[in-house]
Amino acid sequence: MTLGAIGKSTYSKLVSSLISRIKDYTVVADSIYERATLYFQQVVDQQADKLELEQQVFLFENR
Repeated sequence: MTLGAIGKSTYSKLVSSLISRIKDYTVVADSIYERATLYFQQVVDQQADKLELEQQVFLFENR
């Protein structure tokens, strides 16, 4: 007796789809993980820019 190929259930397909939406490396970087990574990198960059601008203002005001 041979068992044929067993297909994925609808639930399994939905779970796989959800996982790929959360963490999937794509060219367009549209997974939740990729978008969050980009967001937090931008926050770090913006904080560094803000600190630099605050230092420039401080130096300008204390001339």
